[in-house]
Amino acid sequence: MMEQFLSVYESISLAVKGMFYKDLGIPQQDIEQEKWKPLHTFALAGQIKFMDELLEKGYNIEQVDKVQVYP
Repeated sequence: MMEQFLSVYESISLAVKGMFYKDLGIPQQDIEQEKWKPLHTFALAGQIKFMDELLEKGYNIEQVDKVQVYP
């Protein structure tokens, strides 16, 4: 299920992501896929189930994005 979600997430255009994150007050330039890691995205979207699944599979919680921000 996680792989399927990540595949869909990666295929979503920046415009669609922009609409999703606009309500969270996140600037468009900050939602670029290469800047954010999956855990950042799930954390801001409140997707605890997906965050838990990533962590159970050994995802590095200390991993930072390109601007050195932790999730």
